[in-house]
Amino acid sequence: MTNWLISLLFAGIILSQDDGRPPNFVYLEPIEDFVAQSSIFIEIIVTDRDEIEKVALYYRFPDEEGFTQREMEVSYQPVIYEIEIPPNDVGSGSIQYYFWAKDIYGNEATWPEGGEDLPVILPVYPMIKKEKKQKRAPPKIIEGFEPPDELEDNLPYYLEVGMLAPPPVINQGEGIPIIVLSIYDPEEYANLESVKLIIDGKVVSSFNSTDMITFIPTKVFDPGYHIVRYEAENISGELLVKDISFFIEESLVEEEEKKV
Repeated sequence: MTNWLISLLFAGIILSQDDGRPPNFVYLEPIEDFVAQSSIFIEIIVTDRDEIEKVALYYRFPDEEGFTQREMEVSYQPVIYEIEIPPNDVGSGSIQYYFWAKDIYGNEATWPEGGEDLPVILPVYPMIKKEKKQKRAPPKIIEGFEPPDELEDNLPYYLEVGMLAPPPVINQGEGIPIIVLSIYDPEEYANLESVKLIIDGKVVSSFNSTDMITFIPTKVFDPGYHIVRYEAENISGELLVKDISFFIEESLVEEEEKKV
């Protein structure tokens, strides 16, 4: 019995000794995009042969010189630590952050290894303020033609799409008008590869860039209202739509020929 107690005590001493190794990290990619004025949830796996004393997140936003330090809490699994950055702290632009952990023997480590010199850097997208969206003025009513009932527009305030050409009203005798849309998307909120130009309900082959969309028609537009629709998906896969209308007046030359 005495030998058994001695062996158990010796094993306990060995297991309680400092292994001299710092905690290990396994980075967990955030599953959602970060948006200004919204909570940010960050998780990480931390393991150690010894008991972990503390895990902390250091983070900062643009215009902040130093890092804010907050202790992380154990999540639903013992090795996963989590933290919520409150909405009031979250600014637009980007976030820099790194993790720090220490075991009960004072062995500590950071991830990434460079700590504040090589932090993780991820974008923080502007807050979507749908309540501040301005409604587009209804199309001008022209005698003899029925204007579009309602033009759809669900673009956020920081994504602007406007029509450079043609003007709101153009005469058919002026030839085939080129369709040109201007795009203002400094945050690259819309996925360029998903952009579509739709005219009167039909998708057309347009030249798309980050700041302009161009379409050169091959046929003359009939007199009346025509609707140009910009369609794209945002970074979350949601559909963005904006309708713009223009009016084609019947050619005066054709009207004179009809009278003759």
